[in-house]
Amino acid sequence: MTTYSNPNPHTHHEPIKYGGWYKWGLAFIWVEGLFSLAVVVYAMYMALTGAGGIVQGK
Repeated sequence: MTTYSNPNPHTHHEPIKYGGWYKWGLAFIWVEGLFSLAVVVYAMYMALTGAGGIVQGK
């Protein structure tokens, strides 16, 4: 059996240690993403059911 050495020396580093802000940043991004999905679902509901009304120009 042949064994191959890893040509990329950057793959076996120690785990990255983030600051205390990291978990709050991730939480904010998740909340923002969930909010945007809720807006999309609401907009689709209004568009497909006709609840948005018709925009009329002058």
